[in-house]
Amino acid sequence: MSAKPHSKGGGVLAIWTDVRPEDDADFNNWYNRDHLPERTAHPGFLNGRRYKAISGSPRYMTLYDTQSPDALSHTIYRQALENPSSGTRRIMPSFQNSTRSVFRIDYRFGAGLGGVVATIRPQNDCVAASGFCPSLADAAFPALMDCDGVISVEYLSVAPGFAAADASDTTEGALRAKPDSTTPWAIIIGATELGLLRAALNKATPREALREHAGVALKIGMYRFLYAL
Repeated sequence: MSAKPHSKGGGVLAIWTDVRPEDDADFNNWYNRDHLPERTAHPGFLNGRRYKAISGSPRYMTLYDTQSPDALSHTIYRQALENPSSGTRRIMPSFQNSTRSVFRIDYRFGAGLGGVVATIRPQNDCVAASGFCPSLADAAFPALMDCDGVISVEYLSVAPGFAAADASDTTEGALRAKPDSTTPWAIIIGATELGLLRAALNKATPREALREHAGVALKIGMYRFLYAL
């Protein structure tokens, strides 16, 4: 199976975050009814989808497919960051341990959206060893796609010009208690069932072998699908 471009675009905005426990219900209502509809209406945004952690952290993850990373530079989107809604102003201070990165899709195998996903990214924002991504595309990713239940694999790297947390210095970003961290790359694997996903990871990309190959400590999370728009 060969790698191919994402069928719906070439960029991904990824956000991992915790929220203050007392604000959890309000946070989810705001995300579903206010924030996702607003964001996905912006030019260049193709969809938004939300996940909740089964294991690992932070507790929540949101992924937006975009036509290209340049959607995050569009004037309308940047204006939204400077003029957050009343709901956004209320919720943003509840965000904790937030990581936000604007990615390009370097490799994608398969298609569709799985009910569960695994995310693999570096601890402490470390860049992977040279050759890590191409070697995965040559061997590990096809091996994952041969496993039962796995439907898609993506390797994402920070888009040129977006290495910094580009939303932190906006009105919206300033509402969060701490600036967002970033991650230079991420692997996202979609599957139909949690047990099949775990079995596939153990078979095709054992954690220790992957860590040794990347040359950095890894942060691995399992997430279940919540909502898409």
